[in-house]
Amino acid sequence: MSMNKKLKVVDMGTGAGLAAITMARLGHDVTAVDASEKMLEEARQNAIIAKVDINFVLGDVVNPPLLKHSYDLIVAKSIVWNLIDPTAAYSTWIELLKPGGSMIIIDGNWYLDEFDEDFRKRKQYIDMKYGPDNNLHAHTNVDNVDFNIIRNLTHNFPASMERRPAWDLSILIGLGMSDIHVLSLDKEPFSVLTRDGLMRIPLSFALIARLPRDKTSPYTEVMRPELYTDDDLRAISERLNSLDFNYIKVLKALSDQNRLSIVSALMGGRMNVNQIATVTGASTSLTSHNLKTLKECNLVKSERDGKEILYSLSDRNAINYILDICTSISYSKLE
Repeated sequence: MSMNKKLKVVDMGTGAGLAAITMARLGHDVTAVDASEKMLEEARQNAIIAKVDINFVLGDVVNPPLLKHSYDLIVAKSIVWNLIDPTAAYSTWIELLKPGGSMIIIDGNWYLDEFDEDFRKRKQYIDMKYGPDNNLHAHTNVDNVDFNIIRNLTHNFPASMERRPAWDLSILIGLGMSDIHVLSLDKEPFSVLTRDGLMRIPLSFALIARLPRDKTSPYTEVMRPELYTDDDLRAISERLNSLDFNYIKVLKALSDQNRLSIVSALMGGRMNVNQIATVTGASTSLTSHNLKTLKECNLVKSERDGKEILYSLSDRNAINYILDICTSISYSKLE
């Protein structure tokens, strides 16, 4: 799916409009559907603040009042888990897509610990490590909502009782979708021991699937890339001209072996200059210089602890993700 050209997008269960606004900011023609008029009004206000145009539609996401075979992309963020009939929703959404259209599902096994022993262990581990109020709901619960009510309601939600995204994969493949890709969004992966070894069980994930253009083999479609049109090339050029390339500073900072060693060392926690110099094998002056460079691009932060200045990573998870990508690329092989 090319995101460089203007797409007709539907955001299912838009809520406050986060996904819809994100797509509209990318220049796409966006329709946002929600069953709650109050949420649509919140989304409208957020769209005004974001200065984007979105077509807001009041309706049931399982059977939305939209024209079939008319959309390039359907986005569903944190909605499938609480549908009474998620399979029917998937079937309806597929009918809305044009041939070759795609679907992005961002969701999670939010309450699977109610039904699955492995996920119950995962919740117990996270609660023990970070406390029972470690989630976003707890941090933003200004009205003191009893979330046990939601837990009880999940017994009526079929997708909340299934291991996902494996369940989604089976449904989407059965409904004719192809070229399916899945990404775990967990900041802290959790694995359980099985007969075949350690098995990672994801809490949150993103899934993208595509509707075939015709009756040809999905494999043939994957091997036949789309050709760019003149409009595509103009859109790519405009997008490149509007990009903010400030992240180049981050890439340059990580291109130095000593600075990369510093980042790797700080993965374990806070250190002072002398400790960093010792573990990286560099001089104190070079270490200080490289720490300054890393601070300037917001990879590293410092704080005073008594007479000592300690350094740590500004966002350990994000930096670890960057390093994982680099490692994956360096070991990949072209066939």
